[in-house]
Amino acid sequence: MKKNLGIILFLMMAVILFGNSNYQDVVYLKDGTVIKGMITEEVVGDYLKIETVDQNIFVLKMKTIKKIKKERLKNDSFNSRESSRLDEEIKSSFKAREKFGIDNRENILDDAGNDSYIDYPKKDGYLGLSVGISMPNLSFSDNCHATTGFQFNINWGYLFMNNIGIASTAFTASNGFEGETSQWEYFAILAGPMVTVPIADMFEWDLRAMCGYVGATPPEVQVDAYDGHSYDVFYNSFNSAFGLSFGTVFRWNFSNSFSFFGNIDYFQTNDEFSKEYRNSYSYESIETITFGVGLAYRIK
Repeated sequence: MKKNLGIILFLMMAVILFGNSNYQDVVYLKDGTVIKGMITEEVVGDYLKIETVDQNIFVLKMKTIKKIKKERLKNDSFNSRESSRLDEEIKSSFKAREKFGIDNRENILDDAGNDSYIDYPKKDGYLGLSVGISMPNLSFSDNCHATTGFQFNINWGYLFMNNIGIASTAFTASNGFEGETSQWEYFAILAGPMVTVPIADMFEWDLRAMCGYVGATPPEVQVDAYDGHSYDVFYNSFNSAFGLSFGTVFRWNFSNSFSFFGNIDYFQTNDEFSKEYRNSYSYESIETITFGVGLAYRIK
């Protein structure tokens, strides 16, 4: 009886092992990738490991997996070729993600086939340089005779939460004075909150509001009226004051390390300049809209 029971158990194990050998695990990821092989380890709610016929091991986060199925194996030569092709496609996909800076923390792959993680972290910050044109608004243009000028910026931003962070800029700018060679010259160091909205895998949109220190020097110039009487006189003296800026930045993350960006910013300072008008005095301030483009280094 015991002998017969042993034979039955042996036959059952053989059937199970033979049946399983004709099937493979198929893991479907949410990004469309399909990985075929044998699941060697699984931690519920965290990750699993799957080994392909070519002995490449993929470590995948559960939240990236759409479904898992069992599939009957085809002949060995076909299965080996198919597995090799899939491995190369998967590796190419992850390498492309790394190159273009896509967040791969949810798509973890051991590219060398070792039992470890390769984690390409999301870049949470950037530091960039930009140049642009500074256009005076109507008040700055009409009352202060300012013309379109240039601005050079150092831009910095960093996310300390999912979509919320801090932005800062330091810039120097100049605007011409209508009919004169003299310039309005000013600089600012500003900082404030930033909200980032991902648009696509490679594009991000920042909204920022900043305030801070401004230093400015008006040109010393006299503008004569048609009747020969002086009507606008500005005095060349350095002033410092409080400034505000509201703007937006559109970033294209074309690689894992760099991005191109464009920005539009409204800037205003209460740095008031004394203007003499027919022996009476008024005070004017700087207000501009800036359009800039630049290159940024992406920070982890």
